[in-house]
Amino acid sequence: MTANTVLGRLTHDGSAILAWALATVRASLPARLRHFGCRPDARLCRLGEDARVTEAGLRYRSLLGEASLDSAADPARTANLQLELPEADQYRRLLTVSDSVARRGRAALELRLNEFSPIPVEQASFACRIVAPLETGGYQVEVSVIRAQRLDQAIQALPETRGHWSIVGAVDASGQPGFQFARGQSVRAARQIGRGPAMLALVAACVLACMAWADRFSREAASLELQRAELISFARGLRDADLEIQRAEQAIQAGSGSVALARVVDALRELALQEPAGLVIQAITLETPDMLLIEGPASHGLDADTSGDAGRMRLELPLEEAS
Repeated sequence: MTANTVLGRLTHDGSAILAWALATVRASLPARLRHFGCRPDARLCRLGEDARVTEAGLRYRSLLGEASLDSAADPARTANLQLELPEADQYRRLLTVSDSVARRGRAALELRLNEFSPIPVEQASFACRIVAPLETGGYQVEVSVIRAQRLDQAIQALPETRGHWSIVGAVDASGQPGFQFARGQSVRAARQIGRGPAMLALVAACVLACMAWADRFSREAASLELQRAELISFARGLRDADLEIQRAEQAIQAGSGSVALARVVDALRELALQEPAGLVIQAITLETPDMLLIEGPASHGLDADTSGDAGRMRLELPLEEAS
């Protein structure tokens, strides 16, 4: 387990422990103290299958983070709006992903959208949430997929608001959202922010700095993921070659002749420890009892025998004596 993996799991586990501790403390407090300092947080609406929007109430949040839903409250008391999509429009599925994919979140899952989406990729939109880490490694992630056209319809159906809006796929009994598909701010809120040029410039500078920092680590993570895929592919090729050689050895032993193929297997296992990026094997030949010849197209990073074709790679591996 790498340092990044350990750090990621500690961060997730630490946040989960902190959330559990706060929830435990809140549960032991009197209701009046848990709801101390409650104020309107967001106006909740639901989108019906007939594209009609209905009011679901108002979510309040206390100073201790306690959320509560009041279905009879006046929606005009808050500027923020949250719209919940009907469950019938969503396709939900549980996935098991690696630690690196869980840390990168939606960006990493988007590359695998065609694996879990029943809707064509160009017509789909999705959201995800981490369920829990697994004892055997990795995380369990739940995804919700909808049609992009349905999301556009939901954005068009948004009631007028003065603050921020969001479109989610689920809301629990306390009003907590899940599966956030889109978010934004109303035109009126954007105009108010635009009145402060200095604040706008500061926000833009912070966003650019965060984007540059995130892009750097995203590229490094993508590069590591690609190297991992190359290593897995190369290892599978070597495993298949090993099985074929074992079958050939058994066939030879059953016949009249014999060849020390154990040396070939040992040489291929040694080759698995080398850098496999770009290596394509087309032919493996036992040129002499002590020399294994591997041929294929020349690629960057591998020594090629230029005495033959310019586009060919010729790699000679000496074989040690079999034990």
